[in-house]
Amino acid sequence: KLKSINVYISGETKSPGINLIHPFSDIFTILNQVGIKESGSLRNIELIRNGKVISKLDLYEFMISPNQKSNVTISNNDIIRIPTYKNQIRLRGEVKRPGVFELKQGESLDDLINYASGFTSNAYTDEVKISQKRDNQFRLKEVNKQMFGSYYPRDGDIIDIGKILSKYENRVSVIGAVYRPGHFSLFDGMKVSDLILKSEGLTDNANSSKARI
Repeated sequence: KLKSINVYISGETKSPGINLIHPFSDIFTILNQVGIKESGSLRNIELIRNGKVISKLDLYEFMISPNQKSNVTISNNDIIRIPTYKNQIRLRGEVKRPGVFELKQGESLDDLINYASGFTSNAYTDEVKISQKRDNQFRLKEVNKQMFGSYYPRDGDIIDIGKILSKYENRVSVIGAVYRPGHFSLFDGMKVSDLILKSEGLTDNANSSKARI
């Protein structure tokens, strides 16, 4: 039989105190076992051994690139400390993984969108709207896509990604007594006769002397 080891979990965990752990466990297995509170940081978890911090772990890095260094084997009497988060930002709307994200100092709106796995196919990407808390009220601002890499979200920001408009820049429609009514693309110099041709012509009972545009 393998002897279990003692690991002390402190900070924003759902199971603080000494936990008996399988001797070949890694830190991610342990964090999954003990759980992290909503107030806990996922970006700056400390592994302490013999009174010294030997590693700081960022779970976001592991999610994006699981083959990175990061996974550390645990020894008997190690301490895992989960601090509180410093910056939490809510991302809503047309991203693939909307939710609440934690950002480190110096991380931009581009980084945040990357953590959310990018925009959906229906996202309006030219601009985002940001609600920022200021004293006892909110302030709304818009950030265009040229600024995504140089805008640094603040704790409490709410960022909304909108949808593209449900309209077309080059669509015309034909209805009535044609063989194939529906929507068609508009080209420069297009005539009514061209549209009728696209719709495969007038039906036998069409009144060809008049059309309404």
